[in-house]
Amino acid sequence: MLQPWNPHPHLRPEIMSVGGKLPYVTFYYGMSMLATIKKLHFSDDVPAHLLGDVPQLTHFSCFYGPRPAEASYPAIPILRHILQLPCIKVVVIHTFKEKDGKGIPCVCDRGEMESVMKGILEVSDSRVVVASADPEGKWGKGLDYTWEWAEEAVRKGVKYVEVP
Repeated sequence: MLQPWNPHPHLRPEIMSVGGKLPYVTFYYGMSMLATIKKLHFSDDVPAHLLGDVPQLTHFSCFYGPRPAEASYPAIPILRHILQLPCIKVVVIHTFKEKDGKGIPCVCDRGEMESVMKGILEVSDSRVVVASADPEGKWGKGLDYTWEWAEEAVRKGVKYVEVP
């Protein structure tokens, strides 16, 4: 577990993958190691904030599910901040639909992804790719998360990518 009081200040990773549900959907590391992060992936949730200095961040990925229709909070508040970072090239939002209304995530097609992302204006940015959630791990998990397919989608101007 990485914390601001981490006893390993010498760590300078370029890739970080964060798993699990984030408490209060907020991510905060006031650590010097964030300055070296280039690729940041959240496999199970989306943080509300990233309150740390990530000047070299080029790739950002998170998991985002449908919100209740009555929700008044912003959909993905971190997205506007991420898109303003000076080096950002690729942003991936993995999304899903609920299976039989029971909250069980399952893959969705382009129309369903568009429905989940409706009203999130930042999705129109050319660096943003929306991909169906991946319960079988085809995109990769943890440090095995791959970016090549997302980079290619951005290069080709593809906005929605279904699990192959």
